[in-house]
Amino acid sequence: MRILSKIILPLTALCVILALLFLPILRVSLGGTLLSNQSLGIDEYNSVVRLVSAANDENSQLSSYIKLFKQYSENNDGGSIKELIPTINWLYAALACIALILVFVLLIMIFSIFTNKRMLTAGFAAGGMLSTVLMGNFFDKFAKPILNGTVNVSTLLSNINTGATTAPDGTQVDLSGALSTLSDALSESLGLNLSGLANSLVTFKHLEIGFASTGILLAFGAVIVLAIVFSMSIKNEDTGKSTV
Repeated sequence: MRILSKIILPLTALCVILALLFLPILRVSLGGTLLSNQSLGIDEYNSVVRLVSAANDENSQLSSYIKLFKQYSENNDGGSIKELIPTINWLYAALACIALILVFVLLIMIFSIFTNKRMLTAGFAAGGMLSTVLMGNFFDKFAKPILNGTVNVSTLLSNINTGATTAPDGTQVDLSGALSTLSDALSESLGLNLSGLANSLVTFKHLEIGFASTGILLAFGAVIVLAIVFSMSIKNEDTGKSTV
């Protein structure tokens, strides 16, 4: 039973990593007409592998905006993203929780293979479950102002778009700046309040952690159950041997 536990527990912990990488970790749905899931090159439900692939695709808008964010932060001596998105620290906290999840998985694998402290392994799994719950809560706090309009997405894009977009004829066009100019021109000429035009073109319907978190919780829960079962079974075996 001891040998079996040293095989089963690490493999179960490995399922956490598989869930984190291949199950949908992020649900994002864009409802505007300027940006869409298709133009960004992402689906509504995206795994980490899918997001990394889209971010590395040089032809996708997602890759372009990631570069713009980096350029904006560098040009403004860092910390400027905090001005654009006041809740960005909650996103950093969610990412820190992902790092903690990986740390707990590593600890489970090391202690289950090289020691007989199975209940300690269960404790690490409990820590992983707590980190997973906190990850979801922190990400919700980050996404809330974007979803309710507190963070103006179109203004955000206008602020970070220090570069330009190449049009089909080869000319360089600042799309977000052109959008803002168009809105101002229409407002002045028609005498109408069109300040909400840009926002209607860039809106989020959903921005939340996907059901990969459920898979991670189930995997950690399985580690806890198995650790308890193995611990009790081995204890009963040792008790039986001592009475013989």
